[in-house]
Amino acid sequence: MLQLGLFSDLRLFSVHPEVLLSIAAGSAIAWGGDRGAVIGFAAGLLADLSLSGRFGVTALA
Repeated sequence: MLQLGLFSDLRLFSVHPEVLLSIAAGSAIAWGGDRGAVIGFAAGLLADLSLSGRFGVTALA
C-alpha cells in the first residue's frame, strides 16, 4: 500500500523509490537470506495484485 499510494508520485533526485525492494533487503539483513527471499516474493505477489498483466511476474523478477 505504501508503494502504490504514497511513494508512486514521490521522486527523490529524479529517482523513484522502491519500498518493496527495501523491505526485502532489510528483512534479509535482519533475519537471513531465506526469510528475506520469502518476504520479497510475497511483496512481489502483493504488487502484482494491483498491476494489469500476468500475475506473478513481478514476484519472480
